[in-house]
Order: sequence, then C-alpha cells, then structure tokens
Amino acid sequence: MLAQAFHKGMIATEGQEKVINDLLGKIEGPLKVKYSDEYKAFSYLDASYENSMVFEEGIAVAEKGGDVNPLTPAVYALHAYNQGDNETFENHVSYLKKRGIKNEEEYQWKYHTGVERFDISGPWVSGISQGIIASVFIRKYKDSGDKEYLSIAKGAIAYCLNEENGLVTKYDEGIWIEEYPSGIGKGVLNGFIFFLIALGELATMGFYEKEFHEGIQTLINELPHFHKGNYILYGKHIPDLGNQLYDKIHYCQLDALYNLTGVSGFYSLKDYWRKISITDFSKS
Repeated sequence: MLAQAFHKGMIATEGQEKVINDLLGKIEGPLKVKYSDEYKAFSYLDASYENSMVFEEGIAVAEKGGDVNPLTPAVYALHAYNQGDNETFENHVSYLKKRGIKNEEEYQWKYHTGVERFDISGPWVSGISQGIIASVFIRKYKDSGDKEYLSIAKGAIAYCLNEENGLVTKYDEGIWIEEYPSGIGKGVLNGFIFFLIALGELATMGFYEKEFHEGIQTLINELPHFHKGNYILYGKHIPDLGNQLYDKIHYCQLDALYNLTGVSGFYSLKDYWRKISITDFSKS
C-alpha cells in the first residue's frame, strides 16, 4: 500500500529531487575511469550466499525456488572471483562461454522462462545478465590476456546497445539499458547500474567511452525519480519499493561507481542513502 501511495503521488516527496541533485552534482567533460579487479557491486554477498543456490555439477544454475537462468552463474562467478576461488570462477566461465550465442560481433544469453508480470515470453535476453556476464569475461581477459574473452565481453554489451534488440531506451541526455525487454518493466534501477558498471570497465580499456559517459549522465538525471523518502524505487514505472536486499545492492553499486569513476557525488549519495534508509547495513 505504501508503494502504491508513492506511485500515485498520495505521499508528498517535494524537495527530494533537489537533495539528490545537490548531492550528485554535475559531471563535466570525459570521465577518467579506473578498473578494479574486485567486483565491488557484490560486496554485500558473503560466504552464506551459496546456501541460496541450486547447483548442477558444481555450477550455480538458479536460486532456490527459481528457474535455470544465465544471471545466477555469472553472479556466482564474480562472487567466487572476489573470494579468490579461481577454480570455481574458471568453471563458471567455461559454463557461460559454452552457452553464449554469437551473431557476428554480438553475444547473447537467453532466459527460457517468461515473466508474466512484465508480459514477457521466453526466450528473451536481459540487460542485467548481459552486463554482469560481460564483467565476468573482462576479468577472464585481464587474467589470461586472451582477446577471445575480451571479444565476448564486448559482444555482450554490443547486443544491448543494438536498438533492434529491444533493450535500449533513449533519453535526451543519453541511454538506459533495460533489465526487461518490456514496456511495463522499463526503468529497473539495479539492472541498469550493473550494465553501466560493465560498460565502464570496458571504457577503462578504451571501448564504449562515449556510451558510458552518456549512460552516467542518464543515471544522474534519473536518480531523483527513484528516491522516495526512506525508500528507493525498484523501477521507475512500477510501484515496488526496494526491500532491504535491494537497498544493499544499490548502496554497493554506488560504491562501485564511485571507485570506477571517482565522481564524488556517487560517494555522497551512497552515504546519504545509508543514513536515511530503514535497512540495517550493519547486518550486511
């Protein structure tokens, strides 16, 4: 009910847009981006994370109660990488590589189960999984020097940037890559930021610098729409307020963007959201 009240404008949020804009500030000129081996956006995951996974032959293929999908093994690969578990990371890289579908310079990983709420039928491709998978292969490339892995990472991003594939939403200031290829599901915040992190990591190597700058500008301009008092919206066009897990995800994503770009506004905003949030971050 609270989410619906915010969505319908029944709860006033005047002044919050100015607060967020003042904290974020404006970016001027090209961003100076810096790569980090650690995938900081997953800092909220701990050793107990594997207890929520379904494994098949050592590969995390789904969350308990969920369907097999391309996102879960990518998330678990990066979690293993952060933990220094190279064997698990390598096994998940191999799994994802085998399941990637190449079309010229593009790569895609498909979901085969639909999402009724967003009126999506399988098979379909998600911007969030493409971005996180790209970050997996970027690390494999950095470790091995094998340009095949760089090509796969770039291909995952290229698929999303191709407007014919239905994941690009254009704004005056730039682009937004959608987690869901659906009008109903447009504007999911965490999905876009995960994609943006991968785009930024490639920008550290000289690729997609223009697109990354445009994406950051879009994010900064749009973030005020997601701030609802002590809550953050899950998506721009649906009433869902982020739960405690998504609070932690958004917090870690802003930290990752700060470390990637050096834009102090991301640090200021994550600190502000932590202070006003109803989530207890000490338990993360």
